[in-house]
Amino acid sequence: MLDEALALDPDDADIHASMGLLASTRWDITSSAVDLAAAVQGFERAIALNSNHAQAVAWYAGHSSVTYARRAP
Repeated sequence: MLDEALALDPDDADIHASMGLLASTRWDITSSAVDLAAAVQGFERAIALNSNHAQAVAWYAGHSSVTYARRAP
């Protein structure tokens, strides 16, 4: 459904943030590099479109902290 929404409005920061969150959630389960890249791409695109998108920034920060924690020895 998000792909359809994105097709209608590719510059909607909310859609990109939501796609980033879904990919981040998948990554939590799969640890897939593809999901990790998709999460980062979604969050960064949302923030590029609207740097004041507080939820995208918060989700990206949470995702980044979990990613860092998993990689730390």
